[in-house]
Amino acid sequence: YKTLTQNTQKNIIQQLRQHTKRKGNSDFIDVSFVCRIYLEFYKIEKQKRFNLMKTLMQQQQEISKKQNLGCLYDNFIAVFDVVYPNTPYIEKAELFRLGWSFGKGSVSAESLW
Repeated sequence: YKTLTQNTQKNIIQQLRQHTKRKGNSDFIDVSFVCRIYLEFYKIEKQKRFNLMKTLMQQQQEISKKQNLGCLYDNFIAVFDVVYPNTPYIEKAELFRLGWSFGKGSVSAESLW
């Protein structure tokens, strides 16, 4: 919830308030509605991060001038630190290995998703 913008937070709160039912002294919200709202925002956030990672990896490829190798390991770590700063180093290494495997020797944003 901390990573959402203030507008997004207000939007979520507004949607939840609109679907609140009052019974006695308590307010109730349908759990499936809450899950659906958060899933929609999760999908939007995931798409934004993918687009950011794709852009940064393409820039790294252009800088390294090694288009046929995709994103190099050090560049991948630098990009990943920007998009997902709290990821453990071992997980980054595993993701690079998976991306290398899926990309058939070339790591790109598409080979990771």
